[in-house]
Amino acid sequence: MVGRGRIVSSDAGGNMTDDDWGFQVERVDLAGLGINAGRRLGVVVVQPEYDVEPDGAVPFRLSDACREAQKDLIEKAFRIRAAEDQRRGLPVPFVLFPEYSIPVHDPDGLDCLRQQVEQVEGDVVFIGGLEGLSPETAHEVAASYAPDEEAARPFFGPGPFVNVCAIVVKTNSGQLSWHFQAKLRPF
Repeated sequence: MVGRGRIVSSDAGGNMTDDDWGFQVERVDLAGLGINAGRRLGVVVVQPEYDVEPDGAVPFRLSDACREAQKDLIEKAFRIRAAEDQRRGLPVPFVLFPEYSIPVHDPDGLDCLRQQVEQVEGDVVFIGGLEGLSPETAHEVAASYAPDEEAARPFFGPGPFVNVCAIVVKTNSGQLSWHFQAKLRPF
């Protein structure tokens, strides 16, 4: 098992089994928790099991052993999202990953993410933390994915690395936008 996933929605339903996805997936019924979110709210939350290791002055780089698994989890999260769309008859608009969980290079998790988001029919918002990056690399990544908005913004941290969150939004019309935000306090 390489992680856990949660389907958080306002639509009740049973748990999916590990056998369906290769890792634990459970549904959390918001109405059962006393939260009236209507039927539309749905979120796929992935909590991967991964190892980080320092890479010179930049801590929190994904280990070589788990990089491909993280990319596979991105693909799996979007397959789970599509299955939940079908089951609910309503779109699941959010996919969330924790900090330090998206590989940037070797393999390129952002390119994998772009491919998955582009395949989604309807609105979707992905929010996930990139592995530890140097400020220079964070700037290069942001400028390559969001050149109009991000190219002029430098990324600063209190040390030689930054903790960056990627927010990818695709609208029902197909418009795709990328946004990057450095954590204000990286620890």
